[in-house]
Order: sequence, then structure tokens, then C-alpha cells
Amino acid sequence: MSRPPGIITDVEPLELWEYTLLMAKLPPHWQLFYQLLWETGIRVSEALKLKRHDLENAGVWVTRTKRKDHPREHLPLSPVLYTRILSWLELSARRVIWPYTASAAWLALKKACTEAGVRQSIHPHSFRHGLGTRARQAGYDIAVVQRLLGHASIRSTERYFKATRTEVGDAARKLNP
Repeated sequence: MSRPPGIITDVEPLELWEYTLLMAKLPPHWQLFYQLLWETGIRVSEALKLKRHDLENAGVWVTRTKRKDHPREHLPLSPVLYTRILSWLELSARRVIWPYTASAAWLALKKACTEAGVRQSIHPHSFRHGLGTRARQAGYDIAVVQRLLGHASIRSTERYFKATRTEVGDAARKLNP
């Protein structure tokens, strides 16, 4: 997804406290969408292509769009998210889970950022960076994160495996009491 012109973005990972504030400001259908990005690290383009039949066995089948071989992978979802998505789909007969555009996803997030009072540089891809960072914080090896994010090369994964502003600030305070 390309960012709107004139909007500056960063690759700072989304932190849990920011995620929590944003989720409280998003409408329910966007909460489901962004919770999916948070839990799986899939790209907005991958999420917007999901169809009803992609939900299966407490997870979702995702086609990795940026890889040349376009592998299809089954990603487990939390029981709460899986159940909420199924319940939401019962309200309609549509085939596509989220009948929206990437721009609509971006705008919903920008509005939530403003209402939540968090940094305006958060963008949908920040959720993907957040998964990589959370996996590192939980002690997972970079090879595991590579598989989670569907990267063909571990070099691609290195961009997602980094310290947050909070961690850097904590380290600076500990080193300089």
C-alpha cells in the first residue's frame, strides 16, 4: 500500500500501549481488521483479499502477495478473534471479509490516531513491525519471525526485529541513573 502524498511515516514498531489506545477508538469492523494485522503481521493488501472460505481450523489462509512464489499459509488466530470474525460474517452474505480499500483502512487508522492522542506516524504497516518486535521481546529466534512474517530472506526480517522507543528509553535511564 502506498502512503498518501505528503504524509510522513516511520518504521517504528507499534507498541502494546499504542495498540490498546487505538483499538478503543476504532469502529468494531476496523477493530477486527486491525486485530488481525496485530496477531498475524499480514499486510493490508493480504488482509483485504481474504474471503470467507479462507477462514478455517481456527485460523486463516493467507496468500503472501509480495513473494514471487505467492505461497499460501495457514496462520492461527486467537479463539476470540476467530469467533468474532465468524460472528461478524454472519451479518452479511458477502464473500470478501473486508470490502474496503487500502485507503479506507489508512483513513480509519489516522482518525483513531488523532482521537487516541498517539503519534500520527503510525500506519497500517506498523502493525506488522509490531508483531516482529513482540516476537523478539518474547525471545523468539529471528528464523521464527521470518516464518511468521512470510519472508523468503532473513535479511528482510531484520527490519522488523528491532528495539522500541520505550526499550531504548528504559536502557538509557538504567545506564545513566
